Amino acid sequence: MTTAEVLAGGSDRYGDSARIESDPILTVNRLGRGQTILLNATAYPAHFGLRRFYTDLLGVVAEAQAGDVEVLCGDRVRYAVYPEPGMEILYLLNTHPDCAQEVRVSHGSVRRAVFSVAPGALRVVYMNAGGLVSPEDPAVRVVKLDWDGPRPILQFHGDACAPDRMDVVPATLHP
Repeated sequence: MTTAEVLAGGSDRYGDSARIESDPILTVNRLGRGQTILLNATAYPAHFGLRRFYTDLLGVVAEAQAGDVEVLCGDRVRYAVYPEPGMEILYLLNTHPDCAQEVRVSHGSVRRAVFSVAPGALRVVYMNAGGLVSPEDPAVRVVKLDWDGPRPILQFHGDACAPDRMDVVPATLHP
C-alpha cells in the first residue's frame, strides 16, 4: 500500500504501531473529494474475532448513511417525505386491505416512535426538531408546528381536530 492510510490493525498489544502497520484491518484511500475504505482479514474466510468488529462497523456505517428520517415498516406500507417550511411531512400508506400496519419513525432525537396505519388508509406525520405529530384524520392539514416544551402548538388549514384525536411524540421524551 502506497497511498492508503491504516486506520486499524491487528495486534495483541496496545500501541504496537509496527505490528498494526504490518497487519492492516481497516484502511482508507482518499482521492479527490472521495474515499474508499477497505476492510481486510488475513485469515480465510476471516478471523472469528472479527465478527463483532464487522457487526459494529456495519451498524455505524449504516446509521451514518441514514437520512434525517428513518421509517421501519412492513412491505405493505408505502411512504414519502416532503419538506415544508419549518417541518417535514411523512405520508404513510397502508396497501393491505385487511390488516393494520405498525410503523416506527425516527426523526432527530425521536427514535422509533410507533404509529398505527389502518387497513387501506393514509396516515400523515408532521415532524420537526421539537417532535412528531400525527392527526388521526389525514384530511387535517397542519400548516405550522411549534413546541412549548412537550406540548405542540399547531396551526391548521381549514377545520381543526381535537388534541385527543392525534398522536404526539415530543423530542423531550427521547434523550
